[in-house]
Amino acid sequence: ELWDDFVLNCQRKYKPGSYVTIDEQLLGFRRKCPFRMYIPKKLSKYGIKIVMACDTTTEYMLNGILYAGNKTQIGRQALAEPIQLDLSCTIRSNRKGVPSEQLNKKERPVKTSLFLFDREKTLVSYKPKKNEVVLPFSTMY
Repeated sequence: ELWDDFVLNCQRKYKPGSYVTIDEQLLGFRRKCPFRMYIPKKLSKYGIKIVMACDTTTEYMLNGILYAGNKTQIGRQALAEPIQLDLSCTIRSNRKGVPSEQLNKKERPVKTSLFLFDREKTLVSYKPKKNEVVLPFSTMY
């Protein structure tokens, strides 16, 4: 209840800019807590995980969900609904339905994009490095 009040006040008191990012953060915390997490790659290895939407300019939190274990429903879309965002992310390269020509790493030059068009969709494949292909996805049209 305290967390919900805090998030509600964040939404009421601040109007976000044009750009908002959604990501997870581990707040360092070593005391006993039923949903404390251990993530070895983070600077603070123990803590409370929060998935939050923040304004990119001010870094002010607009919405957030505390991760309280496997039963927590964390959806980036759920974070975006109160502030009506267009979201972007990347698609896994092994996802069903991704054409093999989009994943061709060897024959394409570095820093090039390949576009595939359909009536309703556009699929983009970007090659930032020699052996890497990124498939960006966006809800913005």
